[in-house]
Amino acid sequence: MKRYIEKHSPMNHSSKNLLTLRYDLCMAQFDLGNFVIVPKSKELVVHFVRHSVESAQLYHNGKFDHDMTLSHELLYARFTWTIIKMV
Repeated sequence: MKRYIEKHSPMNHSSKNLLTLRYDLCMAQFDLGNFVIVPKSKELVVHFVRHSVESAQLYHNGKFDHDMTLSHELLYARFTWTIIKMV
């Protein structure tokens, strides 16, 4: 792994790994693994995997428009982390 990192710039230093969310959505929902961002019908949508009263009603299956500024690896890692936390 060290040889790979020396040849490539670290992924964690990329601006494509930064996601800005409203404070309440970040702290009370995203960081707790209550929702994920997944591909559905050729677009990215917000999908709630745990019960949430108000946020789920507002955002569940809502289009997530990121203008190709986020890495797909970041979204996949967050999806995986959420599923692992559930099991």
